[in-house]
Amino acid sequence: MSGSLPWSQTPQPPTPTDPNYTLQRIEQNTAGLLSWMKILVAAVVVLIIVTVFLF
Repeated sequence: MSGSLPWSQTPQPPTPTDPNYTLQRIEQNTAGLLSWMKILVAAVVVLIIVTVFLF
């Protein structure tokens, strides 16, 4: 039987060398990271407030 294993990674196509594309990818990744950080900070603040009121 030939073929790739189901858990092997598929080869990624080469990324374009266009600097604008690279900057757009960095901006998208940063925006995603910042939105997760906002969610995590809000969750921590809520947990701190709940803890203060319970104890």
